[in-house]
Amino acid sequence: MMSALSDLLLQAADAHPDRSAVWSSTGELTYAELYDRSMRLARVLVEHGIEPGDRVVIALAKDVALPIAIFATLLAGGAYVPIDYLTPPARARAIAADAEPVAVIAGPRTMRAMALGDADPARDGPSDNSPALHWLGRGWFDPERSPQRRPVSESLRRVRQFGRLRSPVKVQASALAYILYTSGSTGRPKGVAHTNASALAFIRWAAGAVGLEQNDVVSQHASASFDLSVFDFFGAAMASARLALVPPATFGRVASLCRFIGATGVTVWYSVPSALLRASATESLALLQGSALRQVIFAGEEIPVGALRILWQNLPPSCRIANWYGPTETNVCTFHDLTAHDAQGGDPIPIGRPCPYASTSLAAGDDAVTSNGAGELLVASDTLMSGYWKLPDATSRVLSTGPDGRVYYATGDLVSRDTRGLTFRGRVDRLLKVRGHRVQPEEVEQVLQQRAEIDEASVVKHRRGDLDVLAAVVRLADGGAVDPDAIIGHCSRLLPPYMVPDVILPVGDLPRGTRGKVDYHAVLELVKSHHDTLGRVE
Repeated sequence: MMSALSDLLLQAADAHPDRSAVWSSTGELTYAELYDRSMRLARVLVEHGIEPGDRVVIALAKDVALPIAIFATLLAGGAYVPIDYLTPPARARAIAADAEPVAVIAGPRTMRAMALGDADPARDGPSDNSPALHWLGRGWFDPERSPQRRPVSESLRRVRQFGRLRSPVKVQASALAYILYTSGSTGRPKGVAHTNASALAFIRWAAGAVGLEQNDVVSQHASASFDLSVFDFFGAAMASARLALVPPATFGRVASLCRFIGATGVTVWYSVPSALLRASATESLALLQGSALRQVIFAGEEIPVGALRILWQNLPPSCRIANWYGPTETNVCTFHDLTAHDAQGGDPIPIGRPCPYASTSLAAGDDAVTSNGAGELLVASDTLMSGYWKLPDATSRVLSTGPDGRVYYATGDLVSRDTRGLTFRGRVDRLLKVRGHRVQPEEVEQVLQQRAEIDEASVVKHRRGDLDVLAAVVRLADGGAVDPDAIIGHCSRLLPPYMVPDVILPVGDLPRGTRGKVDYHAVLELVKSHHDTLGRVE
């Protein structure tokens, strides 16, 4: 019985060594090659002193080096902490400092950004093509450490010449496997910690639900720092299927994505809906008619019915579509297999019924249930996180033991229940979902308010055409003048791309309720009233 994610690669390499494991635009590896290179890098980690549960930050562009680094960390008994290599230096450093890694696997510019804060991955990342293992040891991000202390670095190309680890380091199923950082309401990223057991529970179900097999080609669209990637890397390995890394250059370009799907023979596509679902992309989606697609899975945001109808009409006749739901804390916990009725109707697409390993309930109480019967969704699941990294108080606020003795996570999502299962109806708090990513508006507002010309800011999500966009309504300081490009540039240096406001709307004052607090519903209505003057968002 498998107890660790690393077992998936070992099993695939043993059963199907010559099968294609991973493809990228710059290279391809068989399962034997992926296992061999991962084990060589794992040996370097072990010889440097990695211990079970130690964290390894991985900040790599999409290339075959990415899955090598992930599996090497797991084979060595460690836990990987993925950071998108385009993450601004200050944020990357904050995440790395919080995770307290013993090593970083990244290119030299990205490493300098995290260690010294003197590089800009957003500008230099694509040419940061000499990835290396940078061994830090413990306490690297301790503010008292000597500034002269430098990491021990080994080029990943040179690692290929090293011997392999004799056998994978054995870890318990309860051992930490990875930490994914999400937006935090306190203004700092928050780490969601998952064990090997929680990840494997999801992968076993997902592979079975999709019917993954060795002849499949699974897309890898999401950033490794996004929880959708867990299915991609480990679902493909469980089935000994081929993983096709989607080039970032295709993102936001539906025609390019559709051509990629056709050219690489993708059979299973998994992404946020907005990656493909654009009402204006009818001609682009027609490129999928002759593709090998048999399963499309969406997760991370609501599915727009109008654009879904166009996709439905252009998929191969036997292709199925599924809607998977689950916050990072639970991974996927409910699912809904779409029907032709879903594509034609005007009702929201359900998030469906619980996965076999999950139990759900709706919170009772006047402060948790709305007038239309929607309540906050509570989830108990074998895929539940072990907690927020180094945040026990935050963990205890969202986890509680139910009458059945299981631990439930309070999702903050309002849902209703009917014959079709559960349907998403909104949020209890202000958390936003933008292109599949969680955005705490408070974190964006704090960054905006660092600008001298901004006294106060309120950030809301607004639907414009096919896209959800972030709108920042700002109250200017006395004598202040708004320069949207300068403000957005400021945010781009401190926030990941999905958290940067798309538009800036200056106002004399923010709408307020009777108690003087900002009225966020009125802010959204204000943004809607300026819909035609806010500028074009790509």
